[in-house]
Amino acid sequence: MGALRLYCGDSDLAEELAQETLVRVCAHWPKVVTMEYPQAWAHRVAINLANSALRRRRVRRRHQAREVVAEQTAADALAVTRVDLLRCLATLPPRQRAAVVLRYHVGFSALEVASLLGVSPGAVRMLTLRAKEALAAGLSVQLPSESPNRGEHR
Repeated sequence: MGALRLYCGDSDLAEELAQETLVRVCAHWPKVVTMEYPQAWAHRVAINLANSALRRRRVRRRHQAREVVAEQTAADALAVTRVDLLRCLATLPPRQRAAVVLRYHVGFSALEVASLLGVSPGAVRMLTLRAKEALAAGLSVQLPSESPNRGEHR
């Protein structure tokens, strides 16, 4: 186990590997007992197990590092999107901006927004459609298609 501890640099891992080595020596005992250098075979098994464990550890660290970078990149993209969205919202005419904010941020129905803005529900749908088109163009994104019966009478 001392050699494994030096090789791995991790006492806990070395202990696990030593136990696994003993399991393998016992499993192959009929073959091991007839070897000229059974101790060397056991050390070779231990080193191979250590190499595999260290390789898995490196791969896991690489994947974790990639995930951290991906999360940071996604967070940065989201922050940029928020800034761009606020910038684009500011360029909308006041009624379009009010309609889209009340519909999609606050969650009011077209009837509720119509009542608040003093316009018809059809006008609210037109205001939000034009606002969404302007936002999509300003953000260079493609709008998802919506079904025409999307719960307008909430």
